[in-house]
Amino acid sequence: MIDWYHLVLFLHILGVLGLFMGVAVQLISMQGARRAQSVEAVRLWSSVLRPLGRFMLLTSLLILFAGLAMLLEAWGWSQAWLDISLVLFLLTGLVASRVNSAHGRRLGSQLARAGAGPVSPELRQLLTHPLPWTTTITTSTLAVGIVFLMVMKPDWIGSLLTVAVAVLISAAMSGLVIRQGGTGPAMTPQDQESLSASQTANRR
Repeated sequence: MIDWYHLVLFLHILGVLGLFMGVAVQLISMQGARRAQSVEAVRLWSSVLRPLGRFMLLTSLLILFAGLAMLLEAWGWSQAWLDISLVLFLLTGLVASRVNSAHGRRLGSQLARAGAGPVSPELRQLLTHPLPWTTTITTSTLAVGIVFLMVMKPDWIGSLLTVAVAVLISAAMSGLVIRQGGTGPAMTPQDQESLSASQTANRR
């Protein structure tokens, strides 16, 4: 017979798997949009972000409530790894939600004005902005750190060291990804002509 703890643990792990899947899809979508050379392609890559946001919210709530159930009924508040994991999860979720929501609104507004044709410098700058990239990569890296804490269950020193290592790794990975992205593919003369024609048509 399945006891309640292992059932809740299963739901907790299911939420974690969903969260990592969502982060992977988000990074792939962001990378595809960053490499896109037309507004239509950017729209296509970015179309997954709104339903993905709802999916990430559901997985986060599943992780949170299942984790709180195990904390209150089995572990208590005296475990360093558990306290730090909970605070880290709430902070990263709050920051990522605010950053992604603001970025999504700016991107949607820019796409609404862009019309069709090649990607403008303003849209390219938004797609390569370091803040959403840093936030997404840091969130995923800290999530791996939380999983490490859940498995190893270290004391306060070990838990804080784990967080510090995760932050350093996320900073290094974010810097690498941002440098590789640069300003995106260079515009060809044909793209510049198409962009000018598109902007002229939009003004009309």
